[in-house]
Amino acid sequence: MLSVQGAAQNKKDNTQFRRNYIIDEVVVTGTRNETDVRHLPMTISVVGRQQIEKRYEPSLLPLLTEQVPGLFTTSRGIMGYGVSTGAAGGMSLRGVGGSPTAGLLVLIDGHPQYMGLMGHPIADAYQSMMTERVEVLRGPASVLYGSNAMGGVVNIVTRKQQEEGVNTNMQVGYGSYNTLQTEFANRVKKGRFSSIVTGSYNQTDGHRPDMEFEQYGGYAKLGYEINSFWKLWGDVNANYSWLYMENPVLAAPGHKLYAGADYSSGCWSVSTGLQYVKGLYTSVTKGREQQEDFVLWNLRGNYRVCRFASLFVKGENLLAQRYEINAGYSMPKATFMGGINLNF
Repeated sequence: MLSVQGAAQNKKDNTQFRRNYIIDEVVVTGTRNETDVRHLPMTISVVGRQQIEKRYEPSLLPLLTEQVPGLFTTSRGIMGYGVSTGAAGGMSLRGVGGSPTAGLLVLIDGHPQYMGLMGHPIADAYQSMMTERVEVLRGPASVLYGSNAMGGVVNIVTRKQQEEGVNTNMQVGYGSYNTLQTEFANRVKKGRFSSIVTGSYNQTDGHRPDMEFEQYGGYAKLGYEINSFWKLWGDVNANYSWLYMENPVLAAPGHKLYAGADYSSGCWSVSTGLQYVKGLYTSVTKGREQQEDFVLWNLRGNYRVCRFASLFVKGENLLAQRYEINAGYSMPKATFMGGINLNF
């Protein structure tokens, strides 16, 4: 009898073990429940942590513009987003949005962020270092999220410390036009308690006279739970979006094509991206509409010096394109930045 019971117990354990599966990418934005992205009836784009880290961008906006088809964001100068309508600062998804944005809902861990006073709802404080991934639902989602989601939903999922201990990331970069970008993130997990705190400071002299810019940002989240280094790999991605506009929409392109490639070998990694924008309306004044076509080429490189430090360099608009997003406000030509990233 004992041996039979032992066999039955062993069989049960084996069955339980076989039920441990490696699942595909899971999102929560499309249904408000964790769902395999392949089984969703709507169009979802997911930008993961690995993609975010390779771009060395303190703000999420430039990365989302590259990686999400149909999404276009505008800045007011060499850096900075959203709080100025004078030199762009808009966000559109499939032509819905603009400045200010009322048809595009932004969530942080599923909680709505209403930023109607700003040019668009993703504030400068939404930093790359605080983000684990970004889920973008492209298309109307008012049934699930209300009238603010006519264009779509952007859900920012924050990073969490998975293991016991403390993890700190810091990044400093300096480049063209006396531009300084700094940011840090600190994550803690001790027993049932967890926290993440991020902060940033950015400043630049700007690429036009009298457009000095200074910016501070921060984010904090606390939580309590009640109850191989040497690798060789490559990755290529591309997306295209086309927008038909019966009436012109400011800062919304008719066509946007992006193609990028990533390569890593040992301590080195390189990524590059080419973005083609055609038919971008810089002015929608009736009878005086203006459009821009331009190509943006970006290149980024990284070298890991040791386990906790890496050097990076990046160049933006390397083709030195002359273009405007809002008529009368030119964007900078080629810009460069290099710095160090610490992780300890």
